Amino acid sequence: MHVTDLTASYALGALSPDERAIVDAHIATCNDCRADLAAMMGVVSTLPLACESMAPPSSLRERVMAAASAETKAGATIARRTSPGVATPLFAPRTVPAAWTWIAGAAAAAAIVMGFTATRMMHERDALRGQVVSLTTQLSTAQLASASLQQEADKGHAVMTALAAGTYWAMGPARDTRGGLWRCALVQPPARGHNAMLLATVPEPPHGMAYQIWLKRAGTTHKAGMVMHGGVTMMDISMPVQKGDVVAFSVEPMSGSAAPTSPYAMEIAL
Repeated sequence: MHVTDLTASYALGALSPDERAIVDAHIATCNDCRADLAAMMGVVSTLPLACESMAPPSSLRERVMAAASAETKAGATIARRTSPGVATPLFAPRTVPAAWTWIAGAAAAAAIVMGFTATRMMHERDALRGQVVSLTTQLSTAQLASASLQQEADKGHAVMTALAAGTYWAMGPARDTRGGLWRCALVQPPARGHNAMLLATVPEPPHGMAYQIWLKRAGTTHKAGMVMHGGVTMMDISMPVQKGDVVAFSVEPMSGSAAPTSPYAMEIAL
């Protein structure tokens, strides 16, 4: 049993000394349970105000007095039969506590209010936790989007710098053997060792295939990258380029090939 199962009874003063000691020890170190208990104590303090004072009907007094009188007469009759001459009744008239019905109703109301309050607080706490998780996810998404935008901005700045101070080659518009329209530009930034950048508009590759980029230099063919879809592409290829190189595109599986397996769809001689 968790301490939260005892807080309603604690507030109503219905715990044993051992149970009350358990709750006291727990709330001394748990801010959440201490706050829950304080809320319940506040509700209990307002219970007397939740019920209107009601005067008992006049017939109640008459019924009580009639019942008491009947018991008195019965006691006197028994006393006379068992002890002749002795008129002392065996049963003293009893009185009915006037507030008993109200107390029982207040206790039941308190239990209901405590249960409702505890349930509502648990739901509100769960909802708040859900909002925190949602906001954290949104923040992470925004941070990723911001990082992506910054990366694109940096790449665009690098392209502009390369165009202004580097070497570039342009090709197109030209059509391949399937009638697709190509426009390509290769930019070699002036920084030493910086890989070349490819800017291109390429047709959509055949279904399930991609364009693989090859760089041919001095009779050797090198893998230089992959273009996975048609449209505008801006990417770094895997090595710097120089005058005399040939950059070519072939249609290959999306996983790439070790060497070209189809005729080149397009070539650029630098």
